Amino acid sequence: MVPKAASGRRPPSVLPVLVVVLALLWVTVSYWGYYGADQADRVRHPLHSWLRPSGYLGQSAGVLAVSIFCFLWLYPLRKKVRWLAWTGTLAKWLDVHVATALTLP
Repeated sequence: MVPKAASGRRPPSVLPVLVVVLALLWVTVSYWGYYGADQADRVRHPLHSWLRPSGYLGQSAGVLAVSIFCFLWLYPLRKKVRWLAWTGTLAKWLDVHVATALTLP
């Protein structure tokens, strides 16, 4: 049974944040041979084109971060525009906003 918060709502789940943090830790540990090497040695690494900041993984992470940042602006928009009330309660929007913001860093 899930405990209820003082307001009668269930506390938000930390599972999405935990999944993102564990995925980032897994990437760091898996590719420590690249990330722990000196700058001069990284250029010769076979995965340099994927793991460098302007590589496939780095640019994908940047695009994802910008997308999440833009998504975070939907909450203030939902608060100001009344005709968006059909999309859900402000409490749920705030829960999603906070959980998403915690995954951004």
